[in-house]
Amino acid sequence: MERKLIAAVKLIDGLGAEEKRWGDNKLQLKDNLVKLTGDCLVCSAFLSYVGPFDATFRKVMVFDDWLIDV
Repeated sequence: MERKLIAAVKLIDGLGAEEKRWGDNKLQLKDNLVKLTGDCLVCSAFLSYVGPFDATFRKVMVFDDWLIDV
Protein backbone atom coordinates (compact mmCIF):
# COMPACT_ATOMS: atom_id res chain seq x y z
CA MET A 1 0.00 0.00 0.00
CA GLU A 2 2.87 2.33 0.81
CA ARG A 3 4.43 1.73 -2.63
CA LYS A 4 1.13 2.60 -4.29
CA LEU A 5 0.88 5.77 -2.21
CA ILE A 6 4.41 6.82 -3.17
CA ALA A 7 3.69 6.14 -6.83
CA ALA A 8 0.46 8.16 -6.63
CA VAL A 9 2.27 11.10 -5.03
CA LYS A 10 4.93 11.02 -7.77
CA LEU A 11 2.23 10.95 -10.44
CA ILE A 12 0.34 13.88 -8.93
CA ASP A 13 3.53 15.91 -8.52
CA GLY A 14 4.47 15.21 -12.13
CA LEU A 15 1.08 16.31 -13.38
CA GLY A 16 1.29 19.48 -11.30
CA ALA A 17 4.33 20.54 -13.32
CA GLU A 18 2.47 19.75 -16.53
CA GLU A 19 -0.34 22.13 -15.53
CA LYS A 20 2.03 25.11 -15.72
CA ARG A 21 3.41 23.97 -19.07
CA TRP A 22 -0.11 23.49 -20.45
CA GLY A 23 -1.09 26.95 -19.19
CA ASP A 24 1.92 28.53 -20.88
CA ASN A 25 1.13 26.61 -24.07
CA LYS A 26 -2.46 27.86 -23.96
CA LEU A 27 -1.28 31.48 -23.74
CA GLN A 28 1.08 30.96 -26.68
CA LEU A 29 -1.72 29.47 -28.77
CA LYS A 30 -3.98 32.43 -27.96
CA ASP A 31 -1.23 34.80 -29.08
CA ASN A 32 -0.74 32.82 -32.31
CA LEU A 33 -4.49 32.95 -32.99
CA VAL A 34 -4.48 36.75 -32.74
CA LYS A 35 -1.59 36.95 -35.22
CA LEU A 36 -3.04 34.38 -37.64
CA THR A 37 -5.06 36.85 -39.72
CA GLY A 38 -2.08 39.14 -40.24
CA ASP A 39 0.21 36.24 -41.06
CA CYS A 40 -2.26 35.01 -43.70
CA LEU A 41 -2.51 38.50 -45.16
CA VAL A 42 1.27 38.82 -45.45
CA CYS A 43 1.54 35.35 -47.04
CA SER A 44 -1.24 36.13 -49.52
CA ALA A 45 0.36 39.42 -50.45
CA PHE A 46 3.70 37.72 -50.94
CA LEU A 47 2.28 35.00 -53.17
CA SER A 48 0.22 37.45 -55.20
CA TYR A 49 3.02 39.93 -55.72
CA VAL A 50 6.15 37.82 -56.20
CA GLY A 51 4.64 34.60 -57.51
CA PRO A 52 5.55 35.23 -61.15
CA PHE A 53 9.22 35.95 -60.39
CA ASP A 54 12.00 33.38 -60.19
CA ALA A 55 13.35 31.98 -56.92
CA THR A 56 16.49 34.13 -56.94
CA PHE A 57 14.53 37.36 -57.23
CA ARG A 58 12.02 36.23 -54.58
CA LYS A 59 14.85 35.42 -52.16
CA VAL A 60 16.31 38.90 -52.60
CA MET A 61 12.89 40.48 -52.08
CA VAL A 62 12.15 38.50 -48.94
CA PHE A 63 15.46 38.95 -47.16
CA ASP A 64 16.48 42.40 -48.43
CA ASP A 65 13.16 44.23 -48.77
CA TRP A 66 10.22 42.51 -47.07
CA LEU A 67 11.97 41.32 -43.93
CA ILE A 68 13.05 44.87 -43.08
CA ASP A 69 9.59 46.32 -43.70
CA VAL A 70 7.56 43.57 -42.07
